[in-house]
Amino acid sequence: MRYSHQNMLKETQCLILLGAAIYNLITAANVFKEIYVAEFTDNGIKEFERWLNKEPGVSDWSCATKFVAELEVKRDGWQEKEDKIRRAIKKVVKWDICDKRPVPKELPQVDCVISLWILNIISKTKAEFKINLKSLVSQLKTGGYLIFFAVINMTYYRVGEQKFFVLPTDENFLREAAREAGLVIQKFESLLRSKSSTLVDYDKVAFLLARKEKDD
Repeated sequence: MRYSHQNMLKETQCLILLGAAIYNLITAANVFKEIYVAEFTDNGIKEFERWLNKEPGVSDWSCATKFVAELEVKRDGWQEKEDKIRRAIKKVVKWDICDKRPVPKELPQVDCVISLWILNIISKTKAEFKINLKSLVSQLKTGGYLIFFAVINMTYYRVGEQKFFVLPTDENFLREAAREAGLVIQKFESLLRSKSSTLVDYDKVAFLLARKEKDD
């Protein structure tokens, strides 16, 4: 993932909605001075902190960091890249954005919020999706940026024999949700699915970069 407007985002604070994977942190650590990680569950936080502490038997994400290191030929090796991520992370906080309780005090307003796929998974209806997106945007400072990835027309994913629900959305809905959340879209792109699989069904992957113009 390459970040547009890097000069505007350099040396700033970022909040990343994690969702059980670290690959959305890899390039972010090249750009942001401070990273705050939000996770949904106690188990997710525990597993991520084990990775931060390099504990034995923890999930191995080196395949992702090696891939990015190969793309960024003149930058760090994969181990240095993982250490850079660890140094950039200032706090890991439990935040279930579907919960009606206030945002945890440990999470400051930041210059950038990054979310990959998660809202399609945790939101059961389009109305709930919009509410959850507004919760994310509430953590942005005025003038801050949302970097957001979503899947288009995806209804499920499989892990082993288990099949999990995904809320289907399209490009028009994503644009509408962003506007209603108080965002001005700077860039919107989509990429057609190139391979078929029984593990997931989707048509496209969408990328949105949007700016928060003012507070509610």
